[in-house]
Amino acid sequence: MHHINKQIIEILRICSYMVLLVLPLLLGSCNKNGYPGDPPGLEISVAANEIIRALDMYKRGHSHYPDKLECLMPTYIKSIPIPTWGTKTWEYWVNEDGNYQLLVRLQNDRYERVWYSSLTGKWAADF
Repeated sequence: MHHINKQIIEILRICSYMVLLVLPLLLGSCNKNGYPGDPPGLEISVAANEIIRALDMYKRGHSHYPDKLECLMPTYIKSIPIPTWGTKTWEYWVNEDGNYQLLVRLQNDRYERVWYSSLTGKWAADF
């Protein structure tokens, strides 16, 4: 009986070491929310602010926002900056009320996203 208890204790000890070694490796590639990659921060807002300024200039000249971000080039912006987070692709559309949404998704075919609304002039996130 004493021998079996020693074996169980040894197995538990080995398992605990494995958890301590493997868990950081699994979590190391995730941010604090458990999602891959770093959360959006200053880099994405700097890139987006360039686009937002270009969209505002376009609207002043045309009385409406463009159908596509590419319409901003080269007159209002030299090139569309690539977001440094998530899918690294901007999604953009103009709503029926004439305002637009600019967003980046965490992953393709996922709802988690960070977006800017011209209606509110604010950023929001769904995680």
